[in-house]
Amino acid sequence: MRTIIWLLFWLPIAAKAITYDELSPLEKASVNSGEIIVKLTPIVDAPWPSIDVFTTVSTRPLESLALFLALDIQKDYVPNLLKSRPIRHITATEVHTEYIMDLPWPIPNGHYIHGSDFKKTPQGYRAMWYMVESDSANSVNGFAQFNEDGLFHYHSTVSPKSSLASLLKGLMVKDVEKTVSAIKTFIQDTKLNKPEVLRKYISYIERSLKGEFVYENQIISE
Repeated sequence: MRTIIWLLFWLPIAAKAITYDELSPLEKASVNSGEIIVKLTPIVDAPWPSIDVFTTVSTRPLESLALFLALDIQKDYVPNLLKSRPIRHITATEVHTEYIMDLPWPIPNGHYIHGSDFKKTPQGYRAMWYMVESDSANSVNGFAQFNEDGLFHYHSTVSPKSSLASLLKGLMVKDVEKTVSAIKTFIQDTKLNKPEVLRKYISYIERSLKGEFVYENQIISE
């Protein structure tokens, strides 16, 4: 039953995402050269569109996934993120994390909990996330796909609560692009300059796949 519910939850997300194959030849060339390409898909009666961001990273998919899901240090490299603290394991791979986000004036800081999980795909690895609770959004879902050929595809759909959200659409798009750029830089710089950090979070992925609750000690100590 849980598998059926999970599939029903994620199917609408996949339907909204633009794929790499839908990009123009010029856009593909830009992505393959390491540039960031942003694509927006309007959502009926929603203030913000669905957003897909494409670029490349010079790391293996497992390395990229491991650093992307370094849940306890996301605040150190994601722009405007003030707090990221794993608070519970749902399964060995699925974790709920508490966040505080610095949002643009006059919107107060966002406090929310997101769930995240990951899976192996034919092309590489995919991280997925969803909203558990939030004081700034009605719903959130997305994924980050890391492929063997270096492709990094970031997809996000957010339904904000604020009545001012439609006025902040342009800022939201810029923030997402800045976030993807920061994540890419963090992944590549960590592999190059902090191999011990990379090894640590690869071990988190590998141990969680064996059934270990890798954040359990941190959660208990809080």
